[in-house]
Amino acid sequence: MTDSDTTRIGGRGGDVERARRMAHAFERLAVGEEGWSALLRDPSTSALWEQTWPHSEEHGGGPLQLSRIGEQEAREKYGAAAVSQEKIGP
Repeated sequence: MTDSDTTRIGGRGGDVERARRMAHAFERLAVGEEGWSALLRDPSTSALWEQTWPHSEEHGGGPLQLSRIGEQEAREKYGAAAVSQEKIGP
């Protein structure tokens, strides 16, 4: 679904529709405490992605953005269990 060099999709000026399709296809592992971020996994590559709405000043948080996230950063933000667990929700 993504090439190995892609690190950010969507967001302001990005391909938001592609980010939505990808987020829908990815496994949801955890939701951030603030509710404005989620940890996702690409089932085809096991790569971890963070789903955010980085422009909180805009209605609805602005356009969806997906950013590749390393395992260590994911553990720090979402907890060690989130990185190793199965998907949650739809």
